[in-house]
Amino acid sequence: MNLPLSRQTSECEQLTQPAAQTVQPGQSLTISCQVSYSLGSYSTFWIRQAAGKTLEWIGAARTGYTTNYNNMMKNKFSITLQDSSKTVYLQMNSLTAGDSAVYYCARETQTGMDWAKKYWLFILQRFTAKQVQY
Repeated sequence: MNLPLSRQTSECEQLTQPAAQTVQPGQSLTISCQVSYSLGSYSTFWIRQAAGKTLEWIGAARTGYTTNYNNMMKNKFSITLQDSSKTVYLQMNSLTAGDSAVYYCARETQTGMDWAKKYWLFILQRFTAKQVQY
């Protein structure tokens, strides 16, 4: 999988949730990304990629700044920051099969962004997980 402006690394060191999660349609889920930098120094992005589709920007947050969202998603997703633990949260509500994707957190840089580890999310539809393959 090719990701634009990516370095395989990053400052976004770990996702505290399991590597994959399966939930039922209509459920909510919060995933988190713990980072090593000050949340007031850089914006942290949440991005997702569904199977066979392009990257989709969800939103960005930075301490002291307004949190920005993709207008198509702002009613479904909520990004919050916890400065003390350097953790960025993505709350997802009323999940549907269309939300099955790989979710990434990423840090802004002067030339683009540093990418974090992947978070796999499967939304069950008719008791069969919608598969995401890479």
